[in-house]
Amino acid sequence: MNKEFSCVIPAYNEEGRIGNVVRVAKRHPLIKEVIVVSDGSIDRTVEEARLNGADKVIELKKNIGKGGAVFIGSNLAKSDWILLLDGDLIGIEQKHIDLLLEPILSDRADMTIGVLIDEPLIKIFPVISGQRVVKRELIIKHPELKESRFQLELLLNKYAKQLDYRIINVNLPNLSHVKKEQKYNFLTVLSQRLYSSSGYLLYFFKKIKTLIK
Repeated sequence: MNKEFSCVIPAYNEEGRIGNVVRVAKRHPLIKEVIVVSDGSIDRTVEEARLNGADKVIELKKNIGKGGAVFIGSNLAKSDWILLLDGDLIGIEQKHIDLLLEPILSDRADMTIGVLIDEPLIKIFPVISGQRVVKRELIIKHPELKESRFQLELLLNKYAKQLDYRIINVNLPNLSHVKKEQKYNFLTVLSQRLYSSSGYLLYFFKKIKTLIK
């Protein structure tokens, strides 16, 4: 059976960036639809997503966090597989999508995680990467993801491992994010770092515990 993919892009104030991500995803022959969820954006994110061909653009009036945006977008998706892309990617090309899809298409994986090898934190902790392909059912069966905000990826990893999913990390060269410091004020960046760091540290210590057993 041929696999079909829906692309879900959560976005918060990604004017000037979201358009290119949508265009690249839209042009890929295996992506059947592109869904952008604007998470309370107050800039032109919605307009740019529509102008660049997004099939669905959901405009949330209030910021609910990445987990909630992804949950909403995935519920609206028609395909059994979801390609998740961040809205602030720099250098995204179709070859990056090919790399993420290939292990799924060849039935070597049930989830792929894109490793931005040019970003040190994600290279060290690939589990936090937002670029991935995952079964739609893994998302929509867990409504608690709506409250996960920036710990979405860690929870997806947890649920996938509970189901013994085959997970493959895929290196994505020449791909990066816009730095949070360029998009948000200091207090916003600090709060996001503190919130997500608790999840990273928990993961790190669990890995150490596993290694020393």
